Amino acid sequence: MLEKKTMGFVNSHKENEKRIALLPEHIVTITNKEKLFFEKGYGDALGIPDAEYMALGCKIQSREEVLRQDIICEPKIGDSDFLSHLRKGQTIFGWVHAE
Repeated sequence: MLEKKTMGFVNSHKENEKRIALLPEHIVTITNKEKLFFEKGYGDALGIPDAEYMALGCKIQSREEVLRQDIICEPKIGDSDFLSHLRKGQTIFGWVHAE
């Protein structure tokens, strides 16, 4: 049986970046919601309170805790300040903006 990995969703600190990867309406179809860790304030830019994620079974954590998860999602990857702090074996994914 495959080990279920945890996923961390961080808030972007990039200027004018308001995209998020998962809305509460999408989480309803996910079976292992307890493996989803969202940084506090994840949906604030879109008016989505942390309580909506928590009500679905997701965890709301500090940035530090979210960055400890097996897989990290950031919508606009590439030059994030946390990349050098990831541990060996972690996976990061997001949307690449090639120029």
